[in-house]
Amino acid sequence: VAHTDLQKVRAIWIWISRHIEYDVVGYFNTKNVSLNPQDVLQSGKSICAGYASLFEDMCRIAGVHCMNLSGYAKGLSYKTGQTFKGDSNHAWNAVYLDEKWHLVDSTWGSGSVDE
Repeated sequence: VAHTDLQKVRAIWIWISRHIEYDVVGYFNTKNVSLNPQDVLQSGKSICAGYASLFEDMCRIAGVHCMNLSGYAKGLSYKTGQTFKGDSNHAWNAVYLDEKWHLVDSTWGSGSVDE
């Protein structure tokens, strides 16, 4: 049983990371991907923005202050010094614990993609 906000965040992160799989097909065709937390739960898969939406929704239900963030992730093709342009390519969350913001990324906690 989670008693503290930190324990709640950890339990939510572990649950999402173990039960939601990355939607590789959806990544390449985002118009067919729902980012709605209920849809993510029902399908059991999503892309990063769906992970972040579900994480935020579960934190809200647990009474933990959380927000969605979007920006750039440095993937395998990133080269040192490279600048980012255009739309952001990743989403994650920030949770407010012990009077500080902490970054949380349940997408990257869910494993890796081999395809």
